[in-house]
Amino acid sequence: MCSIFGGYPAPTVAAELLQLLEARGVDVAGDIRTETDPMEVLRWSATLGSPELLREVEDGLCRAERLAAESAIPEPHGQAAIEAARESARPVAIVNNNSAAAIEAYLQAHQLAGHIAYVAGRAYAQLDRMKPNPEPVWRAASALGVEPAACVLVGDSLFDIEGAQAAGVPVIAYANKPIKIQRLPKHPPTSY
Repeated sequence: MCSIFGGYPAPTVAAELLQLLEARGVDVAGDIRTETDPMEVLRWSATLGSPELLREVEDGLCRAERLAAESAIPEPHGQAAIEAARESARPVAIVNNNSAAAIEAYLQAHQLAGHIAYVAGRAYAQLDRMKPNPEPVWRAASALGVEPAACVLVGDSLFDIEGAQAAGVPVIAYANKPIKIQRLPKHPPTSY
């Protein structure tokens, strides 16, 4: 649908989250110090054993995602695909590891909210419920009133592919960046 951090780069957000942790006295050392993916910083913060710190990082990421939604870069033909699905009477849901508030802000800004039947965003501070966990995929299928096998998930990450496969949902791997052509499987398994 979009590159959420297209205008507010993910490395900037990751650095801000790491600074938040350092300000709380966390020793940010090793590989995490150079992490450029805010989701990985969030996941790492969950390993610290402090629910309070996890919530602070989650809150910081949610704020950053809402701000990023204002300058997110739409994927070519994404809006047209959503509109075509709706025009053909197929309900569309979004299953994403970003916060629901950021997703909804993007949808409003791009006049897409009326085309989306359900948004399954990241469960607040419950990282075990993020993709590749199939739970948000199942939640979306249930909200649409369809069996998972009758859905199709279009995803641009291995977490998307693994989550869809675990949920019993056919998946289309979308390589929206050249590096993903190498990372995403060319022919994911068709059995669940």
